Amino acid sequence: MSSTPQAAAHAKRSTASDPLRIGVATVAAVVANLVIFWIGDAAGASLEIDAPYDLNAFAVILSTAVPLLLASAVALYVLIPRFPAAHRWLAWGGAAFALVTAAMPFTVAEDTGTAVALALMHVAAGAAWLFAVAPRNTTR
Repeated sequence: MSSTPQAAAHAKRSTASDPLRIGVATVAAVVANLVIFWIGDAAGASLEIDAPYDLNAFAVILSTAVPLLLASAVALYVLIPRFPAAHRWLAWGGAAFALVTAAMPFTVAEDTGTAVALALMHVAAGAAWLFAVAPRNTTR
């Protein structure tokens, strides 16, 4: 299993607060992304994208909540228990992924205002991911 007490303690990480952190992070990301969406709309962004669906509040909620909930659950309940040393890498890797994909809206948006709003939504989702998945000190 583990050769050091510190590694053993890390492997036995408590996950009692994980569902709460995932829920809080998801709700915060959804609220932040809806606010960004409405500010973009009020600022005159067309909110037209090259996609098979309309960009509306429901699409923002779904495309924020579903990936964040699923990815957080997979990371915290499947990957991290199997690979505890990868915890920090998974947290920062997911945040980096959100930042890198923030450039993607500039390829599908009809105008700059829409692209900026969508890019900011990626940043908000990345921050929420980091809150949900980042390692916590479990000693008190």
